[in-house]
Parts: sequence; C-alpha cells; structure tokens
Amino acid sequence: MKHFGAISCRYTLVFLIFLSLGADGALADGLLQQMPPKGTAVKYEFHQSGMGQIFESGKGDNEPQKTPMDGDGHIQLAVVGSAVVAGLKCRWIEIEHDMTIGDQRIYTFAKLLIPEEDVIAAGDPLVRALRIFHADTPEAMPTLVKSQKHRQAVLSRLSEMIPRLPNAENRVNMRLQKQDVEIGGRKLSCTGRVFDYVVDRYVPNGPHRDQGYFFFRVFSHSTSPTGTVYMEVLRESQLIGCENLSALDKLQRMNVSTISRYRLMNVAQDVQSRFPEID
Repeated sequence: MKHFGAISCRYTLVFLIFLSLGADGALADGLLQQMPPKGTAVKYEFHQSGMGQIFESGKGDNEPQKTPMDGDGHIQLAVVGSAVVAGLKCRWIEIEHDMTIGDQRIYTFAKLLIPEEDVIAAGDPLVRALRIFHADTPEAMPTLVKSQKHRQAVLSRLSEMIPRLPNAENRVNMRLQKQDVEIGGRKLSCTGRVFDYVVDRYVPNGPHRDQGYFFFRVFSHSTSPTGTVYMEVLRESQLIGCENLSALDKLQRMNVSTISRYRLMNVAQDVQSRFPEID
C-alpha cells in the first residue's frame, strides 16, 4: 500500500470496506462479465449510502465513532488499442476508478497490455497483464510499473474496486428476477440474479476478520458491452481484530451497514487512449 502515498486511518477503513466487497469469485462474474470490443469504453456510475461505527479498544460499546460511508463516483473500462508482443496478440485496456467516500477521494488509473486469449477468457485477465502503467491522481502521467511489489499493489487495488460476485457454491437462495431497469432515460427489460451471501473469513493481506451478510442483485442486458447494466450490494457486517495494523492501532471492531449501487452510465465508440504516448 506504500505505493499509494500516505494513508490516513479513515482512508484505510474505507479501503478495507472495499477490499471486503471484492468477493471470492472471478472478475468475469460481476460488474464486468466480459470485455467490451476494441474501441469501446463503458462507464458505470457509483452511489453508496451507509454508516460505519468504530469501536476502539479501551472504550465501551456505548461510545462508537460514527463514520458516514456515503459516496459517489464512477468506474470506466476502455479497450483502446492492440499490439503484438513475442508473437502474442494483445489488447491495451485502460481502467479508471474515481470515487469519493465521505471526505476521502479514492483514485486509480491503469493502462494494461493483456494477451488476447486472456482478455476473452473467464477468470481474472488483469493478473496476466504483460505491462502496466499506473497513476494514483488524475493529474499524474501514468508510469511503468517495474517492481513485483508495485505490480501486486496495483492489481490488488483494481481487483478490489471492480465488484465481483461470490463463487457460485457460496451463494444462498439464488433466484432469477425480471425487472425493468432505467438506463440513460430508457427502461430496459432485464433478467437478474438475486441471492444472499454470508461471510466469515480473514481478509487477505491483513490480520482482521470479516463477518456479515450480503444481498446481491445483478441485472444483465444485451445492450451492455460488458453484460451488466445494474448491480446492487447490501451489506451488514463487522470487521474484527484490526489492532495489529499500524494505521488502525486503536481499532477493536467496526460495524458496517451500506448499500452500493452501480449503474451503466455511458457507452462510447471509437475511443482512443488517453495516453497514446506510453506503450
């Protein structure tokens, strides 16, 4: 996480919440069910409402620090070019994630070169990127990711910020639901997957535990180049035992109650790279 600059305690709490939201399923089973065609950009708007309650060690349960988790922003994915590397046909993909939760802005931009066969495959094609350029502010020019540690940090951030679904075997009360979803002033007749998810796990890369209940609603339509037009995640959970993290040395427990919504905002054709000079 050092590659993203100084991180305040509250920023870290926000980051932990999104880290826990990045369920255990494949990237290609969630907001981005498939990669859009070359020259296409897909943008989703994000809105969240909710509250976090922080209970510090040494204080009673009657003295929680309340942290509003309301926020908004967007996620954009664009396929902006192609290249051949060592005989492999590849695509250039740009991902921008820009959100504000409370008073904290969370921004990530990455340009990735991914083999064509991995782009169209299920799973998580981002981890097979041959080259990654990264920026953590809108004003910065993306720079080449060279170290393995930096690479893992960038891929982890992207993976956590693009919501995915739990593995199929962990879904409870799975059912299909038909519903009209309003996208860009139009009502689309969509088929959705609706299910519950109960989690009790230790969050990767941190000595803390996540326990809670999630409710997912994911609606698809053929007009979306990525498959999904609307995704909603309701969460009631708590993070436990974070006192070993330096930025959270006083945290004993955090209760989280949020509703996060992602809605298809815009589809653009014939898009070009924002940074054609880097490759």
